[in-house]
Amino acid sequence: MAALVRDPDNIRIAMLGMIEGNGHPYSWSAIINGRYDTRAMARCPYPVIPQYLSAQPLGALGIFFDWGPQALGILDGLRLSDAERARTRALLLDAEGLVLAASDRTGVLTERVRLRTDGRDSGFYRDGDALVGFAQTPGYETYAGLGWYGALVQHP
Repeated sequence: MAALVRDPDNIRIAMLGMIEGNGHPYSWSAIINGRYDTRAMARCPYPVIPQYLSAQPLGALGIFFDWGPQALGILDGLRLSDAERARTRALLLDAEGLVLAASDRTGVLTERVRLRTDGRDSGFYRDGDALVGFAQTPGYETYAGLGWYGALVQHP
């Protein structure tokens, strides 16, 4: 299959559509490409843009993805026996207790669960006849995370 571009390691992006008073074609092109011609940028009619660019790391990457299937894959992949799975609700909660994912697919983005962590990162407690286990998520690599929790609510 032929490549969509001649040299995929050497792609340049430009913002088109100059509108009076809009400096985005200068700033976004430089940020996306990760470099810019300082002599050309010196002619930019918006002095704040070269100032900003010279003070910032070059390059930025933004990613958006639907992580719902990934979160459900984590909950569905928990090592529980069929008997345990039938009486256990697995949850992923944000720092405020909002249900982000649930093994029973209920309450997602509408229910809040108030964990009794007592300031602990992980632990368990009884809530009526249920045993509740929880652990704060660790984040990823150097990213500390958002204070989310994984929780299991298991009934007899």
